[in-house]
Amino acid sequence: MTIIRTVVHHRRIEVPAPDDMADGTEVVVELTPATEPIGIDESDWDDSPEGIEAWIKAVNALEPFIFTDQELADMEADRLARKQWEKEHFIEYSDKLAKQWE
Repeated sequence: MTIIRTVVHHRRIEVPAPDDMADGTEVVVELTPATEPIGIDESDWDDSPEGIEAWIKAVNALEPFIFTDQELADMEADRLARKQWEKEHFIEYSDKLAKQWE
């Protein structure tokens, strides 16, 4: 089976036929369902007092990010190292970008 993809333009489906497909060849057009939405829609929120209470309970159950002094120092050292690397390579990458616009 050959799959031919196309899109609807002005409420019409126009499909270019492969060269090896003879006139009169039966073609089946199968519509694919729209992709499933990700997350929830605002209308799905439970705005009742019980729903709000459940949301507050869920948020309060989250554990906070607590870093040790060593972890904070490591993150800051990593941030400074990345910042220094970006400064050292700025000209190289800006030249590369400028060449793309020539």
